[in-house]
Amino acid sequence: MNNIKARITALEKKKSGNMGQLIITLADGSARSGDLLDALLYHIEAQAAELPKITGYVFQGGTTPGGIIWDQFYKELHRIRDGDRESMK
Repeated sequence: MNNIKARITALEKKKSGNMGQLIITLADGSARSGDLLDALLYHIEAQAAELPKITGYVFQGGTTPGGIIWDQFYKELHRIRDGDRESMK
């Protein structure tokens, strides 16, 4: 699995150039920084295992890749963002 992740990471980073950077906040209160691919892979792992889910994020610039899997991930990030806005009301 790690070998596959490493290959996907290398291909996506090469393809996208300056991939978007962000800081994600997790359900346990911790934060992680990295690029969008790091966040996507973490999100997939968190769904498959009992890892803290992403509860917030701060986008710090860069390009955002396109494609079906990215579109689904962006929808999830927007749902997280909009859910946070709803809970603040």
